[in-house]
Amino acid sequence: MNQQVSRLTLPTIALSLMTVVSAVAGLNLALPKIAVETGATQTQLTWIVDSYTVIFAGLLLISGAIGDKYGRRRILFIGLLIFAFGASIGFFANSPSTLIIARLVMGIGAAGIMPSTLSVITTSFPPESRGKAIGVWVGVAGGGAVLGLFATALLLGWFNWNSFFALNFVFAIILSLIHI
Repeated sequence: MNQQVSRLTLPTIALSLMTVVSAVAGLNLALPKIAVETGATQTQLTWIVDSYTVIFAGLLLISGAIGDKYGRRRILFIGLLIFAFGASIGFFANSPSTLIIARLVMGIGAAGIMPSTLSVITTSFPPESRGKAIGVWVGVAGGGAVLGLFATALLLGWFNWNSFFALNFVFAIILSLIHI
């Protein structure tokens, strides 16, 4: 059950989780600029935010079961690629409906990422170090929202609103290239 744990496993898992969590919080800072530049209505802004959360929550258990059956690391990898694809759609979006689709795709990816991260920890780490790894996972889950807000605020100070999506894309691609 326990395989050799790479030194990159925990950082990769933690950063993957942080990417998913920060994508929820960080977007809220970009909403005023998105509204102005895309002409989004309040209803469309709500869907830009909620399409991610609704699909993510709806697919979370199913994705976990798929990961258990077909491989947790594989589903993590696929989730990161889907998340990156959704972020790339968001980066090039110029309409509210395209942003809703982008966030929906990112939510599908996030549903593959989140359960896989914890599952990889529980199956890869030996019992004596599993508690520490889960503690890091929980800490990153809590701190990811704050880091997402901070990173997005920095980006919006220098760049346009779509830089939020570029950050998500870059993180997801880099993390998908790391073999854990």
